[in-house]
Amino acid sequence: MKAKDYYFTYQAIGQVRGNIWMPCTECTMEFNEAFSRDQSIPFTYPFDNLDDIKNHLTNNGNFRSCVIDEGMLIVTLHYMNRTITRYLDLAEESR
Repeated sequence: MKAKDYYFTYQAIGQVRGNIWMPCTECTMEFNEAFSRDQSIPFTYPFDNLDDIKNHLTNNGNFRSCVIDEGMLIVTLHYMNRTITRYLDLAEESR
């Protein structure tokens, strides 16, 4: 496979839970974010590894500390006219 014959797409969907900074109550927030290793692709967030994705989702400025309550990373390989999709659980244990 040549580099131009295939590409990957990454999408994270789910929900974070934690204490919001004001008025200091537990809240949830849904997310649906696209990520890319190529920084030139618009409307995506760059990342190098899974920790970058988790940090982006849990450190958004609204929560003091939050966990991924429900979450899934969808990784799709696009090769010619075929796709292969894998799902990775992002949910964390309560802190």
